[in-house]
Amino acid sequence: MKRLLHILLICFLLTACDKLPANGDLDGMWQLIEVEHNGVIRNVKEEQIYMSIQLKLFMLGDRINSMRYYGYFDHKGDSICFWQFSYPSMNESDEDNNIPVEEDEKEDLEKWGFYSLNEVFRIEKLTKDLLIMESDSAKIRYIKF
Repeated sequence: MKRLLHILLICFLLTACDKLPANGDLDGMWQLIEVEHNGVIRNVKEEQIYMSIQLKLFMLGDRINSMRYYGYFDHKGDSICFWQFSYPSMNESDEDNNIPVEEDEKEDLEKWGFYSLNEVFRIEKLTKDLLIMESDSAKIRYIKF
Protein backbone atom coordinates (compact mmCIF):
# COMPACT_ATOMS: atom_id res chain seq x y z
CA MET A 1 0.00 0.00 0.00
CA LYS A 2 2.82 2.38 0.86
CA ARG A 3 4.46 1.71 -2.52
CA LEU A 4 1.17 2.47 -4.31
CA LEU A 5 0.89 5.79 -2.46
CA HIS A 6 4.45 6.69 -3.51
CA ILE A 7 3.66 5.89 -7.14
CA LEU A 8 0.46 7.96 -7.01
CA LEU A 9 2.34 10.87 -5.40
CA ILE A 10 5.02 10.77 -8.11
CA CYS A 11 2.36 10.69 -10.84
CA PHE A 12 0.57 13.63 -9.24
CA LEU A 13 3.77 15.67 -9.01
CA LEU A 14 4.68 14.96 -12.63
CA THR A 15 1.27 15.94 -13.95
CA ALA A 16 0.89 18.93 -11.62
CA CYS A 17 3.76 20.66 -13.44
CA ASP A 18 1.98 20.53 -16.82
CA LYS A 19 0.57 23.83 -18.00
CA LEU A 20 -3.13 23.89 -18.67
CA PRO A 21 -4.20 25.33 -22.01
CA ALA A 22 -4.09 29.09 -21.49
CA ASN A 23 -6.73 29.69 -24.16
CA GLY A 24 -9.11 26.79 -23.61
CA ASP A 25 -10.37 25.27 -26.87
CA LEU A 26 -8.40 27.84 -28.89
CA ASP A 27 -5.03 26.28 -28.03
CA GLY A 28 -3.66 23.67 -30.41
CA MET A 29 -3.10 22.93 -34.08
CA TRP A 30 -5.79 24.05 -36.54
CA GLN A 31 -6.11 23.18 -40.23
CA LEU A 32 -7.56 25.89 -42.46
CA ILE A 33 -10.36 24.47 -44.58
CA GLU A 34 -12.11 27.53 -46.03
CA VAL A 35 -11.50 31.24 -46.66
CA GLU A 36 -14.31 33.58 -47.71
CA HIS A 37 -13.17 36.93 -49.10
CA ASN A 38 -15.24 39.45 -51.10
CA GLY A 39 -18.05 36.93 -51.45
CA VAL A 40 -15.75 34.27 -52.94
CA ILE A 41 -15.33 31.05 -50.97
CA ARG A 42 -12.08 29.11 -51.43
CA ASN A 43 -11.87 25.53 -50.18
CA VAL A 44 -8.24 25.13 -49.10
CA LYS A 45 -8.41 21.85 -47.19
CA GLU A 46 -6.13 20.06 -49.66
CA GLU A 47 -3.48 22.83 -49.45
CA GLN A 48 -2.44 21.67 -45.95
CA ILE A 49 -2.43 25.15 -44.43
CA TYR A 50 -2.52 25.38 -40.66
CA MET A 51 -2.34 27.64 -37.62
CA SER A 52 -0.92 26.69 -34.24
CA ILE A 53 -1.88 28.60 -31.10
CA GLN A 54 -0.24 28.39 -27.69
CA LEU A 55 -0.01 30.87 -24.81
CA LYS A 56 0.13 34.29 -26.60
CA LEU A 57 1.91 33.08 -29.74
CA PHE A 58 0.66 31.78 -33.07
CA MET A 59 2.32 30.17 -36.06
CA LEU A 60 0.93 30.02 -39.57
CA GLY A 61 2.27 27.15 -41.63
CA ASP A 62 2.06 25.59 -45.05
CA ARG A 63 3.13 21.94 -45.17
CA ILE A 64 3.46 21.83 -48.96
CA ASN A 65 5.69 24.91 -49.36
CA SER A 66 7.29 24.74 -45.88
CA MET A 67 6.34 28.37 -45.22
CA ARG A 68 6.01 29.63 -41.63
CA TYR A 69 4.97 32.92 -40.10
CA TYR A 70 4.94 33.78 -36.41
CA GLY A 71 3.35 36.43 -34.27
CA TYR A 72 1.36 37.36 -31.23
CA PHE A 73 -2.35 37.35 -30.51
CA ASP A 74 -4.73 38.57 -27.84
CA HIS A 75 -7.96 36.71 -27.17
CA LYS A 76 -10.69 38.40 -25.13
CA GLY A 77 -14.27 37.17 -25.15
CA ASP A 78 -15.35 36.68 -28.75
CA SER A 79 -12.55 38.85 -30.17
CA ILE A 80 -9.06 37.86 -31.25
CA CYS A 81 -6.36 40.19 -32.56
CA PHE A 82 -3.24 39.00 -34.43
CA TRP A 83 -0.18 41.23 -34.84
CA GLN A 84 3.59 41.43 -35.30
CA PHE A 85 3.85 38.89 -38.13
CA SER A 86 7.37 37.66 -38.85
CA TYR A 87 9.12 34.83 -40.66
CA PRO A 88 12.36 32.93 -39.99
CA SER A 89 15.56 34.28 -41.48
CA MET A 90 17.54 31.95 -43.71
CA ASN A 91 20.75 33.78 -42.77
CA GLU A 92 22.34 32.04 -39.79
CA SER A 93 24.33 35.15 -38.88
CA ASP A 94 21.18 37.15 -38.09
CA GLU A 95 21.04 37.96 -34.39
CA ASP A 96 17.25 37.99 -34.43
CA ASN A 97 16.13 34.89 -36.24
CA ASN A 98 12.80 36.43 -37.28
CA ILE A 99 12.25 39.09 -39.93
CA PRO A 100 9.14 41.29 -39.59
CA VAL A 101 6.63 41.08 -42.44
CA GLU A 102 6.55 44.48 -44.14
CA GLU A 103 3.39 46.19 -45.40
CA ASP A 104 4.25 45.38 -49.03
CA GLU A 105 4.60 41.66 -48.12
CA LYS A 106 1.23 41.26 -46.39
CA GLU A 107 -0.31 39.60 -49.48
CA ASP A 108 1.79 36.55 -48.55
CA LEU A 109 -0.57 36.10 -45.57
CA GLU A 110 -3.77 36.14 -47.63
CA LYS A 111 -3.79 32.37 -48.12
CA TRP A 112 -4.51 32.14 -44.35
CA GLY A 113 -7.28 34.76 -44.56
CA PHE A 114 -5.15 37.59 -43.13
CA TYR A 115 -5.40 40.81 -45.16
CA SER A 116 -3.79 43.17 -42.64
CA LEU A 117 -0.72 43.10 -40.39
CA ASN A 118 -2.96 43.91 -37.41
CA GLU A 119 -5.95 41.65 -37.99
CA VAL A 120 -8.95 41.62 -35.64
CA PHE A 121 -11.49 38.79 -35.87
CA ARG A 122 -14.77 38.11 -34.17
CA ILE A 123 -14.95 34.47 -33.11
CA GLU A 124 -18.21 33.24 -34.56
CA LYS A 125 -17.80 29.68 -33.27
CA LEU A 126 -15.19 27.95 -31.13
CA THR A 127 -15.43 24.34 -30.01
CA LYS A 128 -12.76 21.72 -29.39
CA ASP A 129 -13.01 20.76 -33.09
CA LEU A 130 -14.11 23.89 -35.01
CA LEU A 131 -13.01 27.52 -35.19
CA ILE A 132 -14.85 30.07 -37.34
CA MET A 133 -13.56 33.65 -37.30
CA GLU A 134 -14.73 36.71 -39.20
CA SER A 135 -13.00 40.04 -39.82
CA ASP A 136 -13.95 43.00 -42.01
CA SER A 137 -12.01 41.27 -44.82
CA ALA A 138 -12.57 37.55 -44.44
CA LYS A 139 -14.37 34.68 -42.83
CA ILE A 140 -12.14 31.69 -42.14
CA ARG A 141 -12.91 28.17 -40.95
CA TYR A 142 -10.48 25.85 -39.21
CA ILE A 143 -10.78 22.30 -37.92
CA LYS A 144 -8.56 20.94 -35.17
CA PHE A 145 -6.13 18.16 -35.97
